[in-house]
Amino acid sequence: VGEGEGGGKSVTGGVHGGHVGKGQRGSNGRCGVAPEGTAYSPKPTCDGIWSAVSKDGGATWGMPVAVNGAGMAQHVVTVGATVDDAGNAYVLWQGKDGRPYLAASANGGKSWSAPVVASPPGVTVTTFAAMTAIGPGKVALAYIGTTAPKWTAADGDPSEAPTETVWHLY
Repeated sequence: VGEGEGGGKSVTGGVHGGHVGKGQRGSNGRCGVAPEGTAYSPKPTCDGIWSAVSKDGGATWGMPVAVNGAGMAQHVVTVGATVDDAGNAYVLWQGKDGRPYLAASANGGKSWSAPVVASPPGVTVTTFAAMTAIGPGKVALAYIGTTAPKWTAADGDPSEAPTETVWHLY
């Protein structure tokens, strides 16, 4: 797929991302790769989270698809993807409210589920999220979070937290 078609091609055998199109230039989140080689590359943009799919291990990429309803924090966001053994893809990111959100795709990234909050009640801000698939329909998440009140009018940027803020591993 060429640039004019909204896709792209890696010239390094997939080592460096080559997909382009709406919101897909610049650095992306951690890719999730299925056992057969299908790769999902999430990208934070001003329009929310988008994900491009490669069916050939990253050599070429299709047009990115929006993760509907995926509001995003105003500061640097940790975004990642994983794929379970059944081929379901998952994307995890920090939302506008500072909490982690999770969405899934069961159709090869053509569409995504509505995002769900992926933290317990009371968690106000998170950062450094990571995720891995642990079985069909199951993912394990880890992130640093706090129950402290937000400290900025915007969205609780973790880098601006007061020094007395207590952080926990979830």
